[in-house]
Amino acid sequence: MTIALSFVLLALFLIGVGQYETESRPEKLWSPQGTQASKDFAIVTAEFPRSPRRENIYAVPRSGDNVLADYGVLKDMQRFHNLLYSVSVDARGQGGEL
Repeated sequence: MTIALSFVLLALFLIGVGQYETESRPEKLWSPQGTQASKDFAIVTAEFPRSPRRENIYAVPRSGDNVLADYGVLKDMQRFHNLLYSVSVDARGQGGEL
């Protein structure tokens, strides 16, 4: 009797497993729906899609030798890398608001 009751309860609980849904989009999980933030998110994703962009920079030494053989070339490449990553952008509007 106890085993049969256990199987009946198990069958009832398994009905809910079919209705289980997960949400993994952070904008849906963490921001209230219908707010200005969710409207702005829709505009931003329409203008700036999430497709990955890849840029390639090819380093060629002036002497025509191997790039990795000359330490000065590697230092120049490191300086260029640091220059690229030091760029900052001010996103405020003319009135100072974001």
